[in-house]
Amino acid sequence: MDQKLEKSYKRIFPRCIEWLFPSLCAGCEREGTWLCGACAVSAQSPGIQRIVVGKQKIVVTSLTTYAVAPVKTALWRFKYQSIRAYGDVLTDVLIGNLPKNYCNDRVLVPIPLSPWRLRWRGYNQAQLFAHACGTHRGAEVYEGLIRVHRARPQVTTTDKLQRIENVKGVFALSHDSSTLHGRHICIVDDVVTTGATIAEAARILSRARPASITALTIARDV
Repeated sequence: MDQKLEKSYKRIFPRCIEWLFPSLCAGCEREGTWLCGACAVSAQSPGIQRIVVGKQKIVVTSLTTYAVAPVKTALWRFKYQSIRAYGDVLTDVLIGNLPKNYCNDRVLVPIPLSPWRLRWRGYNQAQLFAHACGTHRGAEVYEGLIRVHRARPQVTTTDKLQRIENVKGVFALSHDSSTLHGRHICIVDDVVTTGATIAEAARILSRARPASITALTIARDV
């Protein structure tokens, strides 16, 4: 695809989707809002969730749970219906759950999409979330983690061992990673389930010899 055409597509397509699908609250379907006040409180209410994943014992902090209806619906429409507004408003609502000093001195590293999926969706939801957190907390975002192999979407795989195998070898560092040496890295994704994707990303990022690796997600799917 021509680069100018691709840029136009990425800019226009999400707007067309939002025009075709007028704003409806992700929780109660009320018209005129992507997330009403009551459903925003519901999305926030579970609070911070934490799990430890992978051989490196990566601590994953999630801002809420995927089980909450407004969160699940907003993320689904954000990812699979290309309605970016749901991701934007959900991030704005949940960023308040993030501990005040959480991003201090951390480099945020979003989980990348495959080039094919990025073209299809028009954006990387983890990248948008990372930049929103970076803006709110003044943290640096590093985008040198890339996908070098295409894997099946993890949502189609329920077995933990299959999820681990599915993402093995899919990531690499695309350019100079010396900026990560001795730094505190925070891997950023939208949802964590078994943690297989985050664990594989951490395995690759550890080659840059950071001081520590943690992870942050919008939601935890339990």
